[in-house]
Amino acid sequence: MKRKLIMAIGPVIVAVVLLIAVFTLPMFEGKITHETLKNAAVVSQVKVKRSDSIYRAAMKDPQFIPFFGSSELQRYDPFHPDALADKYKRDYTPFLIGHAGTESLDHYLTMQAMGDSLNNKKMVFFVSPQWFVKKGVSKGAFNANFSTLHAIDFINNTNINETERRYVAKRILHYGSTKADTIITNALENISNGEELTTIQKKYIAAKRTILEKNKDVLGSHIPDNSWDLLNKQEKKLPETYNTQSLDSLALKIAEKNTTNNEFRIKNSFYKKHVEGNVERLEGSQRYYNYLQSPEYADFQVVLQELARQNVDVQFVVTPVNEKWREFTQLSPKMLDEFSTKINHQITSQGFKVIDLTKKGTEPYYMQDTIHLGWRGWVDLDTKIKPFLEDKKTNTPHYKIDSYFMSKEWQQKK
Repeated sequence: MKRKLIMAIGPVIVAVVLLIAVFTLPMFEGKITHETLKNAAVVSQVKVKRSDSIYRAAMKDPQFIPFFGSSELQRYDPFHPDALADKYKRDYTPFLIGHAGTESLDHYLTMQAMGDSLNNKKMVFFVSPQWFVKKGVSKGAFNANFSTLHAIDFINNTNINETERRYVAKRILHYGSTKADTIITNALENISNGEELTTIQKKYIAAKRTILEKNKDVLGSHIPDNSWDLLNKQEKKLPETYNTQSLDSLALKIAEKNTTNNEFRIKNSFYKKHVEGNVERLEGSQRYYNYLQSPEYADFQVVLQELARQNVDVQFVVTPVNEKWREFTQLSPKMLDEFSTKINHQITSQGFKVIDLTKKGTEPYYMQDTIHLGWRGWVDLDTKIKPFLEDKKTNTPHYKIDSYFMSKEWQQKK
């Protein structure tokens, strides 16, 4: 009987002890040092889920500039923004936020978790044409990156206007990310319908946020101290003195050496892994692709609105497509031109800055593969963003937000 009793109540006792530990043992969290933040700046979020305390600490440190994007950020070569900044002892370090599958809606929710730590911060934000497909970010990609804690921070943010709150709540519900939690799902349904949260919902959400944040701090702050190993190896290939002409010549030399097994100027390893066995199937495979009609335009708009609220001085970068690959897959150049016009209008008409690289895909070795910057592309981009990042003057942005860009009409407008 005693053994059965222990087996029955033992797990409950362990759970209570762990819960008390999570709430009362802050020493488990560990101290967030500058070195911790530097290692977190380049670590892949696929391998390590950084805690929100890491994010907020990094955003409050003037050394770190957030670079939001997707898979291009994890394409390391000697000319990657982090490698160049570290090699030439610049007074900023890009803090990489994003990996394959992270698009506007995920970035918006991440910004909610950062809170006022983004206030008056500088930022570089990469926009990929491939995000703007017919259905927007896929359910698999969104749910793989979804954080209940970030959704709770969105729910608790009372500075967001009603139209935006209802739109974002509906988008989260669309992906079914919270279906396992009835109370949070119901809270999002209330918001999407323009209704107030109930007292029970508010108390539950407050308690759950505390538990989730404590757990994330305990489990998510252990950043490996070898994060920079790969980038440091790449840096050794760079000349000691910064010179854009020398860097471009070196980029060309390295690119030629690493693109010998294909006609597309794609990195050998990428071609062998992703293309070589599928060449016949991939030829002409993108002839019907369309980046002009997508809910991603509205997802992107809520990002712009959050950045405006936080007075973030942001430099957008619209990335290109490898021209040789575009021709092979028959991706429409007219459609890409129209996409460029549409996204540039949405960005610049509201007062944001943009570097549009969509025409650069024709330049040899500008891309590391089919759609990702690399080699000469990173060098060229560095010349464009370096003055922005090194300018220490406080530039108060003057944004003119237009909620029309959240409308169905704009999402579908060609």
